[in-house]
Amino acid sequence: MKSILDDLKKISSLVNLAQLINNSPTDKFPLFVTNLFGFTKNLFVKLLCESEHQVYLLCEDSKSLDESNAELSIMGLSDKTIIINELKPDILQEMLTEITNRNDFILLSTYDLLTCALPDKEQIRKNTTQISVGGDLSYNNLVEYFNLLNYQKENFVEAPGDYSQRGAIIDFWSYSEKNPVRLEFDGDFIESIRHFDPESQRSIESIPTSTLAGELSPSLRENISNILVFAVMGIMVISSIVIINEATRQITVYYAKRVRGNKMYGGQSTHLPLRLN
Repeated sequence: MKSILDDLKKISSLVNLAQLINNSPTDKFPLFVTNLFGFTKNLFVKLLCESEHQVYLLCEDSKSLDESNAELSIMGLSDKTIIINELKPDILQEMLTEITNRNDFILLSTYDLLTCALPDKEQIRKNTTQISVGGDLSYNNLVEYFNLLNYQKENFVEAPGDYSQRGAIIDFWSYSEKNPVRLEFDGDFIESIRHFDPESQRSIESIPTSTLAGELSPSLRENISNILVFAVMGIMVISSIVIINEATRQITVYYAKRVRGNKMYGGQSTHLPLRLN
């Protein structure tokens, strides 16, 4: 891999492009370049990471996203890579919190990320609370904070936004964490912080710190339910108006019988529609 990167640095056009990006003031952006095909694009990202701490790489689709992620991993950049392959609100919030807490990363996603309305860095910081071993956040204050953030108290934590209490242990799943967190208290002193498996409820690993954050945006489930409620109400109102406007009453009309010669005609009946409105 070292020889490949050495060969890459011999390509004057790529080296000049990297120097141009490094030396250009921010008001001269964006810079437009022709497409870098195949493995060359990710090799250029590798070269760029030698001078830039934050690199954003957007791909056309999920297939090219997976390919770029695999190639960056081969080049030893998996620890720096933050991949956003789903645009669900809880996943976005988790990734945004990780980006906020890191200064050196490669953000890898698709063009669809540009269509999302994302909060700014300051809003994420205000919405996130750091919890550490030996911290000054007491047991009762933490429970009150859960209620303030509209977390749901459950017997078992199985989804983001849930928390549970068992004696001196509090389990919760923050919107900013990949895994649920287990806090063990000694009075009002946080003795340990661990990640645990939501299916088996068994602890996975001990961690020094964790984050607690409220939901930045309404869940997709709430949005969909609200849309369905308004749609049903709209259909009911429109149907009622149509029924009232088009309502009619059938008035029966009888025709008298007529006799011609030895034959009798008529005696039929029909209906005359009369509008009620």
